[in-house]
Amino acid sequence: MADLAIKIGSVGKSPAYQDGDIIAAFNSRRIRCVHAMHILDPRKAGGGLRAPRNARHISRDFYELTHQYRFERISNREARRVDLLTGEEVVFNERLKIVKGENFAMDVPLYIARRLDHPGHVVFGKPGSEIWYGGRKDFSNATLDLVWSTIQNKTQLKEEDFTQWPAGINDLKSHLFLSVDDFDDATSEDLVAPELDTSDPENPIVLRKRKNFVVWRNFVPSADVSRVMDKSVAYDGRVTP
Repeated sequence: MADLAIKIGSVGKSPAYQDGDIIAAFNSRRIRCVHAMHILDPRKAGGGLRAPRNARHISRDFYELTHQYRFERISNREARRVDLLTGEEVVFNERLKIVKGENFAMDVPLYIARRLDHPGHVVFGKPGSEIWYGGRKDFSNATLDLVWSTIQNKTQLKEEDFTQWPAGINDLKSHLFLSVDDFDDATSEDLVAPELDTSDPENPIVLRKRKNFVVWRNFVPSADVSRVMDKSVAYDGRVTP
Protein backbone atom coordinates (compact mmCIF):
# COMPACT_ATOMS: atom_id res chain seq x y z
CA MET A 1 0.00 0.00 0.00
CA ALA A 2 0.89 3.68 -0.35
CA ASP A 3 -0.40 6.94 1.12
CA LEU A 4 -1.60 10.18 -0.44
CA ALA A 5 -1.88 13.49 1.40
CA ILE A 6 -4.75 15.51 -0.09
CA LYS A 7 -5.31 19.27 0.22
CA ILE A 8 -8.61 20.09 1.89
CA GLY A 9 -10.08 23.42 0.80
CA SER A 10 -8.65 25.83 -1.76
CA VAL A 11 -6.11 28.47 -0.76
CA GLY A 12 -7.19 30.82 -3.53
CA LYS A 13 -7.40 30.93 -7.30
CA SER A 14 -4.94 28.91 -9.36
CA PRO A 15 -2.03 28.52 -9.27
CA ALA A 16 -2.62 28.35 -5.49
CA TYR A 17 -3.36 24.92 -4.03
CA GLN A 18 -6.88 23.73 -4.78
CA ASP A 19 -9.17 21.41 -2.90
CA GLY A 20 -8.23 17.83 -3.76
CA ASP A 21 -4.67 18.54 -4.91
CA ILE A 22 -2.23 15.73 -4.13
CA ILE A 23 0.23 17.44 -1.81
CA ALA A 24 2.40 14.37 -1.19
CA ALA A 25 2.59 10.80 -2.45
CA PHE A 26 4.36 8.24 -0.26
CA ASN A 27 4.96 4.84 -1.82
CA SER A 28 5.79 1.75 0.24
CA ARG A 29 9.53 2.14 -0.38
CA ARG A 30 9.55 5.62 1.17
CA ILE A 31 7.32 4.48 4.02
CA ARG A 32 9.51 1.52 4.97
CA CYS A 33 12.60 3.72 4.61
CA VAL A 34 11.39 6.52 6.89
CA HIS A 35 10.31 4.09 9.61
CA ALA A 36 13.67 2.31 9.46
CA MET A 37 15.43 5.67 9.81
CA HIS A 38 13.34 6.55 12.85
CA ILE A 39 13.91 3.18 14.50
CA LEU A 40 17.66 3.22 13.79
CA ASP A 41 18.23 6.90 14.56
CA PRO A 42 21.89 6.99 15.73
CA ARG A 43 21.07 9.63 18.34
CA LYS A 44 19.25 6.88 20.23
CA ALA A 45 22.59 5.10 20.65
CA GLY A 46 23.59 7.84 23.12
CA GLY A 47 26.93 9.21 24.17
CA GLY A 48 29.13 11.96 22.76
CA LEU A 49 30.07 9.31 20.21
CA ARG A 50 27.26 7.08 19.03
CA ALA A 51 27.28 3.68 20.78
CA PRO A 52 30.84 4.04 22.20
CA ARG A 53 30.58 0.69 24.00
CA ASN A 54 29.04 -1.24 21.15
CA ALA A 55 30.75 -0.95 17.77
CA ARG A 56 27.90 -2.77 16.00
CA HIS A 57 24.92 -1.14 17.65
CA ILE A 58 21.82 -1.67 15.52
CA SER A 59 21.80 1.99 14.50
CA ARG A 60 25.19 1.45 12.88
CA ASP A 61 23.90 -1.53 10.91
CA PHE A 62 21.72 0.84 8.91
CA TYR A 63 24.77 2.76 7.68
CA GLU A 64 26.69 -0.44 6.94
CA LEU A 65 23.87 -1.56 4.66
CA THR A 66 22.94 1.71 2.95
CA HIS A 67 26.18 3.68 2.51
CA GLN A 68 29.00 3.25 0.04
CA TYR A 69 31.92 3.91 2.38
CA ARG A 70 32.93 3.38 5.99
CA PHE A 71 35.64 5.68 7.33
CA GLU A 72 37.78 4.52 10.26
CA ARG A 73 40.25 6.61 12.22
CA ILE A 74 43.36 4.45 12.60
CA SER A 75 45.77 6.92 14.22
CA ASN A 76 45.88 10.51 15.41
CA ARG A 77 46.13 11.93 11.88
CA GLU A 78 45.17 9.00 9.62
CA ALA A 79 41.90 7.47 8.49
CA ARG A 80 40.97 4.54 6.29
CA ARG A 81 38.16 4.48 3.75
CA VAL A 82 36.58 1.08 3.14
CA ASP A 83 34.35 0.47 0.13
CA LEU A 84 31.53 -1.58 1.66
CA LEU A 85 30.72 -3.25 -1.65
CA THR A 86 34.20 -4.15 -2.94
CA GLY A 87 36.23 -4.12 0.30
CA GLU A 88 38.80 -1.80 -1.31
CA GLU A 89 40.72 0.29 1.26
CA VAL A 90 42.54 3.61 1.07
CA VAL A 91 44.55 5.13 3.95
CA PHE A 92 44.93 8.93 3.94
CA ASN A 93 45.80 11.97 6.05
CA GLU A 94 46.18 15.74 5.51
CA ARG A 95 48.70 15.23 2.70
CA LEU A 96 47.25 15.08 -0.79
CA LYS A 97 47.06 11.57 -2.20
CA ILE A 98 45.65 10.60 -5.58
CA VAL A 99 44.25 7.09 -5.99
CA LYS A 100 42.54 6.10 -9.26
CA GLY A 101 41.91 9.74 -10.06
CA GLU A 102 40.43 10.55 -6.63
CA ASN A 103 41.97 13.19 -4.39
CA PHE A 104 42.46 12.19 -0.76
CA ALA A 105 43.42 14.77 1.85
CA MET A 106 41.88 15.34 5.28
CA ASP A 107 42.87 16.96 8.53
CA VAL A 108 41.46 14.02 10.46
CA PRO A 109 41.44 15.52 13.99
CA LEU A 110 39.83 18.76 12.78
CA TYR A 111 37.30 16.98 10.59
CA ILE A 112 36.15 14.71 13.44
CA ALA A 113 36.05 17.57 15.94
CA ARG A 114 33.82 19.59 13.64
CA ARG A 115 31.45 16.70 13.09
CA LEU A 116 31.23 15.94 16.82
CA ASP A 117 30.39 19.59 17.39
CA HIS A 118 27.03 19.06 15.69
CA PRO A 119 24.34 17.62 18.01
CA GLY A 120 22.98 15.48 15.19
CA HIS A 121 26.32 13.96 14.22
CA VAL A 122 26.64 10.36 13.04
CA VAL A 123 30.06 9.35 14.37
CA PHE A 124 30.41 5.98 16.07
CA GLY A 125 33.19 4.19 17.93
CA LYS A 126 35.48 5.41 20.68
CA PRO A 127 37.70 8.52 21.05
CA GLY A 128 40.71 7.95 18.83
CA SER A 129 38.94 5.17 16.91
CA GLU A 130 36.00 7.02 15.44
CA ILE A 131 33.88 5.57 12.62
CA TRP A 132 31.61 7.40 10.17
CA TYR A 133 30.00 6.81 6.79
CA GLY A 134 29.75 8.51 3.41
CA GLY A 135 29.51 8.13 -0.34
CA ARG A 136 26.44 7.08 -2.28
CA LYS A 137 23.33 5.96 -0.42
CA ASP A 138 21.18 3.01 -1.45
CA PHE A 139 17.59 3.06 -0.21
CA SER A 140 16.27 0.59 -2.77
CA ASN A 141 13.72 -2.02 -1.76
CA ALA A 142 16.38 -4.72 -2.01
CA THR A 143 18.55 -2.92 0.52
CA LEU A 144 15.57 -2.09 2.73
CA ASP A 145 14.77 -5.81 2.81
CA LEU A 146 18.16 -6.32 4.49
CA VAL A 147 17.62 -3.36 6.82
CA TRP A 148 14.25 -4.65 7.99
CA SER A 149 15.61 -8.16 8.37
CA THR A 150 18.20 -6.70 10.76
CA ILE A 151 15.55 -4.73 12.67
CA GLN A 152 13.33 -7.77 13.08
CA ASN A 153 16.23 -10.02 14.10
CA LYS A 154 17.58 -7.60 16.72
CA THR A 155 14.36 -6.10 18.11
CA GLN A 156 10.79 -7.11 18.84
CA LEU A 157 9.56 -4.86 16.02
CA LYS A 158 7.82 -6.18 12.90
CA GLU A 159 7.65 -4.36 9.58
CA GLU A 160 3.97 -5.24 9.25
CA ASP A 161 3.29 -2.71 12.03
CA PHE A 162 4.88 0.15 10.05
CA THR A 163 2.99 0.28 6.77
CA GLN A 164 1.72 3.89 6.85
CA TRP A 165 3.48 7.22 6.55
CA PRO A 166 4.09 8.58 10.09
CA ALA A 167 1.73 11.55 9.80
CA GLY A 168 1.53 13.81 12.84
CA ILE A 169 -1.60 15.22 14.46
CA ASN A 170 -1.22 18.54 12.64
CA ASP A 171 -0.78 16.71 9.33
CA LEU A 172 -4.05 14.87 9.91
CA LYS A 173 -5.82 18.13 10.73
CA SER A 174 -4.65 20.00 7.66
CA HIS A 175 -4.72 17.23 5.04
CA LEU A 176 -6.67 14.10 4.25
CA PHE A 177 -4.52 10.96 4.17
CA LEU A 178 -5.82 8.12 2.02
CA SER A 179 -4.54 4.60 1.35
CA VAL A 180 -4.02 3.65 -2.30
CA ASP A 181 -2.36 0.88 -4.29
CA ASP A 182 1.42 1.08 -4.32
CA PHE A 183 3.31 2.91 -7.07
CA ASP A 184 6.93 3.38 -8.11
CA ASP A 185 9.16 6.42 -7.54
CA ALA A 186 8.55 7.83 -11.02
CA THR A 187 4.79 7.77 -10.44
CA SER A 188 5.31 9.37 -7.04
CA GLU A 189 7.06 12.32 -8.68
CA ASP A 190 4.39 12.62 -11.36
CA LEU A 191 1.57 12.63 -8.80
CA VAL A 192 2.94 15.80 -7.19
CA ALA A 193 4.08 17.53 -10.38
CA PRO A 194 2.65 20.96 -11.25
CA GLU A 195 0.66 21.74 -14.38
CA LEU A 196 2.88 23.91 -16.57
CA ASP A 197 2.53 26.06 -19.64
CA THR A 198 5.69 25.17 -21.58
CA SER A 199 4.97 27.14 -24.75
CA ASP A 200 8.18 29.00 -23.86
CA PRO A 201 10.43 26.13 -22.70
CA GLU A 202 12.94 28.50 -21.12
CA ASN A 203 10.27 30.24 -19.05
CA PRO A 204 7.63 27.70 -18.01
CA ILE A 205 4.59 29.10 -16.21
CA VAL A 206 2.89 27.28 -13.34
CA LEU A 207 -0.80 27.03 -14.13
CA ARG A 208 -1.65 24.82 -11.16
CA LYS A 209 0.40 23.71 -8.15
CA ARG A 210 -0.64 20.16 -8.97
CA LYS A 211 -1.81 18.63 -12.22
CA ASN A 212 -3.25 15.63 -10.34
CA PHE A 213 -6.07 15.78 -7.83
CA VAL A 214 -8.52 13.51 -6.01
CA VAL A 215 -12.27 13.98 -5.63
CA TRP A 216 -11.82 13.06 -2.01
CA ARG A 217 -15.50 13.13 -1.07
CA ASN A 218 -15.85 9.93 -3.09
CA PHE A 219 -13.49 8.15 -0.70
CA VAL A 220 -14.82 9.06 2.73
CA PRO A 221 -18.21 8.32 4.30
CA SER A 222 -20.63 11.20 3.73
CA ALA A 223 -21.07 11.49 7.50
CA ASP A 224 -17.34 12.22 7.82
CA VAL A 225 -17.08 15.05 5.28
CA SER A 226 -17.62 17.76 7.90
CA ARG A 227 -14.94 16.20 10.11
CA VAL A 228 -12.47 16.15 7.22
CA MET A 229 -13.10 19.84 6.60
CA ASP A 230 -12.83 20.80 10.28
CA LYS A 231 -9.21 21.94 10.79
CA SER A 232 -9.48 21.31 14.53
CA VAL A 233 -10.10 17.59 13.98
CA ALA A 234 -7.39 15.03 13.26
CA TYR A 235 -9.01 12.74 10.70
CA ASP A 236 -7.26 9.72 9.17
CA GLY A 237 -8.89 8.31 6.07
CA ARG A 238 -6.40 5.50 5.56
CA VAL A 239 -7.20 1.82 5.72
CA THR A 240 -6.32 0.37 9.12
CA PRO A 241 -3.54 -2.23 8.63
